[in-house]
This record gives sequence, C-alpha cells and structure tokens, in this order.
Amino acid sequence: VGATRALIAAGLWALLQVPPDLPMPPLPEEAPGLAEVEGMYRAMAEALQTADAGALRRLSHSSRRHLLPRTLAPLPPDEARQFAFCRPTRPVLRTGEEEMAYLLVCEAAGERVEQFFHLRRDHDGVWRILP
Repeated sequence: VGATRALIAAGLWALLQVPPDLPMPPLPEEAPGLAEVEGMYRAMAEALQTADAGALRRLSHSSRRHLLPRTLAPLPPDEARQFAFCRPTRPVLRTGEEEMAYLLVCEAAGERVEQFFHLRRDHDGVWRILP
C-alpha cells in the first residue's frame, strides 16, 4: 500500500510540473468556463465558512451527497481565511467523459500548494463538485 501511494504521489507531482504553455485537454461538451468554476469554488468556501450544509449539498454531485454530513459547524476563522488564498486555474485533466479536474492553486506567505478540484456533470446536466 505504501509503495502504491508513493507511486501515485510521484505521478501527481509529475503531472503538476507540466509547463503552462502546453495545450489544454479537450473539454467535455458544455464544460463550465473558468469563471463558473471559480464561482463554484467560492460558493463551496462560503457554504463551509457559514456552515450551510444545504448549500454544500446542492453544490456537490448527487453520487457523493451521501458522504456529506447533514449538519456542519462553522469553520474556525483561521481555516476559513485559507480559502481566500486559493483559486482554480486551467483544467489539467479530463478524468472521464463528463468529468474534469482543475488545478487549484493556493498561495500564501511565500508558499504554494497545488491540488485538484474535481467537477462532474450530474444527471440533470449541471456541473457539480466531486467532494
């Protein structure tokens, strides 16, 4: 298991080192634009900061809603502020016919962290976050 995790981590690290001038992957039909993805990210951050479990559920893909708690506690102020340092950027990986992974870049105090922000088209045609 440890070797598998290390291999996955190395692969993800290599993927994130791809130069930004390489062409973007082909987007799924009617994929959301970057402004819409940024809006989804900000709405998710607000739902977590205000403990709005209903809003978080509406933003989340229907296949994953059962994983979310019915009630939330507001995030502590230090954790809530961290969302302000992050922003989704270009799509980096098409992970399925109706699924995309965007690069989420978080920068603060001279440090940079990159991770994936996944979206999938739901059965009603709306793109939602894969928590």
